[in-house]
Amino acid sequence: MSSCRPASARFADIAKLDAILKTSKPFWSARRADQILARAREFVGQHCRDRSQGELLALALQGLPPQLLEMGFPAPFMALPLLVYAAVRNEEKPAFPLAVATTLLYLGVDILDDLADGDLPAHWKGRKESEINCGLQISDCGF
Repeated sequence: MSSCRPASARFADIAKLDAILKTSKPFWSARRADQILARAREFVGQHCRDRSQGELLALALQGLPPQLLEMGFPAPFMALPLLVYAAVRNEEKPAFPLAVATTLLYLGVDILDDLADGDLPAHWKGRKESEINCGLQISDCGF
């Protein structure tokens, strides 16, 4: 994993989500969400431009677990790639990279919406909107 992944990439919300995911009724989707989030954190750590961008991307991912808890499982942007691939090929493992991509796409669109509406979640406190917008540009991330 790249050295640009910040030490702050371990969040209390992620630990809380992990605990909830393991006891959640829709176990299939909860378990997959946990795996997709882990792969997304790994992808961000490997593809960030520098430490500063790595911290912004890790912070962006920090906001996703609370959203998943609010929207409930399964989150379509996570589950659909796995379910469709499994329906066609009778296995889901090869579809995980696509599920990570759709999750990061959803996250990016959600952040852009929050920036446009002016309703950034609390975990962005202390960050300028211009910093968030510039730091999360897909073209700069190498995605």
